[in-house]
Amino acid sequence: MQCPAKVVSYADFIQKDTAVKWAAIYNSYVNLTPVNPSFSIRDFYLEKLKKGKVKAYVEVDSTLKAKVVNITHADVIKNLKYIPPAYEAMMNWMFGYDGKPDSSESIFLNDLNLCDTCLERNKLEFFKVKQLFYYRNNQFYIKNILFAPVIYTRNEAMQTRGLRFAEVANIGFDNRPGVIKIPSSAIYIGRACNNIQLSLMNDILHGCKLLTDSSPDLSPILLTDAKCGRIKFYDTEKSIYQDSKFVIDKDSIESFRQKFVEVMLYDSTGQAVDNRKIKIDIDIYSMDNYKLVQDFYFDFKNERLYSKLVSLVFYKRKYPEFDSRENYWGVMFSD
Repeated sequence: MQCPAKVVSYADFIQKDTAVKWAAIYNSYVNLTPVNPSFSIRDFYLEKLKKGKVKAYVEVDSTLKAKVVNITHADVIKNLKYIPPAYEAMMNWMFGYDGKPDSSESIFLNDLNLCDTCLERNKLEFFKVKQLFYYRNNQFYIKNILFAPVIYTRNEAMQTRGLRFAEVANIGFDNRPGVIKIPSSAIYIGRACNNIQLSLMNDILHGCKLLTDSSPDLSPILLTDAKCGRIKFYDTEKSIYQDSKFVIDKDSIESFRQKFVEVMLYDSTGQAVDNRKIKIDIDIYSMDNYKLVQDFYFDFKNERLYSKLVSLVFYKRKYPEFDSRENYWGVMFSD
């Protein structure tokens, strides 16, 4: 008789921690290509799969739980399911996010792969990382709960047409509660940036599951704390990275880069008599897009993935070109 699979839960501590103002689960698709191939997380697990069974974690529907199973290399090949990308959903990583030279985008766009079962052929190494974001005591924390290598095939360079993705399996898991420091045994893998949308409307694309129903919106919480001086906002016009020289005075936050629109005034007969500039107010509840920059570390001994927050930047729609976005406030959290 086969024993039932063990089921493990995660993020339970959020329920009990009254200092947490806001929390959410989010699926980030992250570029974790190391500079030195010797530190490839993907290849580390593929080598283990070739040698025998590897522990994997299967998510249990929409609950915050996962079943523990053992998988082999043959299981992975058999269960690979390729899907065309929902472009914004599965490609929310960002290339060239800080204006510095980066060849990753060119490598990705020219990386051809017609082999459905070649797990090590991609030149870039992407992972789907289920992350727990939470805001507590004026700090923004990130925990990497589950992560799975993502492989891709493409039959034509420079095209998203013909591009397909497949998740290998969740081969990493960390459900330890509370704030966990990055151990000295963890190796720096690289820096990655994602466009994240922390919204109730984004639950399908990214599995964004808000855990604090009483305060579902992060943006107004951050704005209130910045205006009270508990955290700081800084100008991202020159750089998305934190710099105390660019801190915005807390009394000037809402007038920062204020936009005005010129409107015509008419009399009762419909004749234009004057024009006036009207201030465009910020709708803080609509500002749910962010640029999130993280440094990733991996402990090859304990098989855990760690994130260090580098930048969290409000990514605001431009006016009047609402189909494009611009960096707005950067958030500087307390030490």
